[in-house]
Amino acid sequence: ALFFSLWLRKVAETAFERQYYNGVFALLVLALLLLNVRGIYLGFLGGLLVLGVFSIFHFWKNRSLYPGWKKKAVLIGCCLFVGILISIGALKKIETAYPESRIARAVSRVTQFSLEDKSVQSRLLFWKIGLKAFQEHPIFGWGPANFELALNHHYDPELLRYGPTDSWADRAHNAFIEILVELGVLGGVLFLLFWGISFWYTRRDLILFALLFSTMKGSYHT
Repeated sequence: ALFFSLWLRKVAETAFERQYYNGVFALLVLALLLLNVRGIYLGFLGGLLVLGVFSIFHFWKNRSLYPGWKKKAVLIGCCLFVGILISIGALKKIETAYPESRIARAVSRVTQFSLEDKSVQSRLLFWKIGLKAFQEHPIFGWGPANFELALNHHYDPELLRYGPTDSWADRAHNAFIEILVELGVLGGVLFLLFWGISFWYTRRDLILFALLFSTMKGSYHT
């Protein structure tokens, strides 16, 4: 929704509409900080990075249309770099000053990422179980919304080590593995074709491309 609001601002015809979508974008950023979901944060940051990189590439590719393309590319790169540094510094300040706030907890979920974290370990195990279940029904899968059934069938007691909140799930926390389990290799191929075709048709629109990338990244690991 964040990058979609930017795209709507881009195609808006009046100043009022542009200001409206600026406000929508600001509210969505605030909502993102309050959600405390790592996958969404990574998707948003990945989308911003893609938007910055492809903006520079766009100016270089169409440099004949932009006489000062080098200055614009350098400006975008500097703004992106400085913006990231300022954002990290400001969020770390909030994390230190208000350690119990929702924003502080949201920051810690990204900055204190560790493979030893119980949430990460349990999800890796869910993925392993999902791939094992996929091998049992590789063509058509277990059926839509049946990841829970596959998990129960191949449940690994090792998950009990991670506590009640991380020892069970009704989804894989990985869109591609979940589709393989539920819809089999046919669903997996269609899933990849969907993203491939979507990226191909939006490759000329930087904001839409970033929108797709952030959506894919957020769904890959949520």
